[in-house]
Amino acid sequence: MKIDVVSDEAIILYVSEQFNEHACAMVQYLSEQIAALPELVVYDLIPAYHSLMVIFDPFQHQHFQVINAVNKLLQQAKTQTALAQLASGQASTKEIILPAYYGQEVGWDLAAVATTLGLTQQEVITLHHKSRYQVFAIGFAPGFAYLGKLDKALSIPRLASPRLKVPQGAIAIAQRQTAVYPQQSPGGWHIIGRCPQPLFNPNMSPPIPFSVGDTVKFRPIDQDEYIALGGTL
Repeated sequence: MKIDVVSDEAIILYVSEQFNEHACAMVQYLSEQIAALPELVVYDLIPAYHSLMVIFDPFQHQHFQVINAVNKLLQQAKTQTALAQLASGQASTKEIILPAYYGQEVGWDLAAVATTLGLTQQEVITLHHKSRYQVFAIGFAPGFAYLGKLDKALSIPRLASPRLKVPQGAIAIAQRQTAVYPQQSPGGWHIIGRCPQPLFNPNMSPPIPFSVGDTVKFRPIDQDEYIALGGTL
């Protein structure tokens, strides 16, 4: 593990040199364990693909104290069953089921994606919803989860020119990842459908339904159910 100082109140932990599923699980585990340390006043924990930023109270702790606490946690974890489960991919996480409408009127790029990849539109839809995706990171916008890995047959580069406005709920793919735009924003991924379920509500606790390490499954729905669930065309 590599630990870097990034500011007067933050350090970042790199659990491996490159991303893999085990690294993601380790980030999830460390985030939970650091948050529970009674000797640290932690303001925020920001997990990503293979890193974890720890933001702490600089008036109560110096960098070396936080680093020592993290190293002590890692030494203790080596003998814990939880870490062994993480290493073998058996860590318990929750699964979120998201309704997905793949209609032409909301799947703006569905036809183009199918043509580019040499697939039918139904094959694109089936390949997308049959997989279970892991939440690798949450960022870009509140509630925007980077999900992977996408089936190799659906791997496609991002759009050459990003759109200025991507609608809330747009289900999109790029490279080996998929995502749902939680609110209207710019975006450069290929839109193949839309999800009517809100993914960010600051008045709820928690404000987003998933965390790094969780799994996401898309459930295909028809237009009637999409509208009934609050979707718009």
